Amino acid sequence: MHDYAQQLTLEVSGVARSEVKVPEAETSRTEFALANKQVAVLPAKVDDQGHLLSIPVVTFFQRGGYPIASGNKLTVTATYNNLTGKPLRDGAMGIVVGYFVPQDLAALNPLRHSPSSSPQAHHSHVNEH
Repeated sequence: MHDYAQQLTLEVSGVARSEVKVPEAETSRTEFALANKQVAVLPAKVDDQGHLLSIPVVTFFQRGGYPIASGNKLTVTATYNNLTGKPLRDGAMGIVVGYFVPQDLAALNPLRHSPSSSPQAHHSHVNEH
């Protein structure tokens, strides 16, 4: 984030919400609904002139990660309050960095390289001659 930042929000949509009961006057069936859920809200700390001083960091490794399912959509929203009254060229952005690991680690196997195909193995083989 940059100067005049207010907050950074990470939200996931398409999250399974517990079953929602439809009023009996309408129907007696139960419907499945999807919801949006705020994952993290990070308030920026700025000085009196709006210069960014800090923004908190949130990690999820202590609780074993944050589950995200296939089909969920992640949205990052950066909120600013420009005190200058003028457009700020290249002045606003927000990013979130995360590591994504599948529930079943075997899903990573196709991405692994054999030791003989690594650049280090190729380099040592070339130096042997």
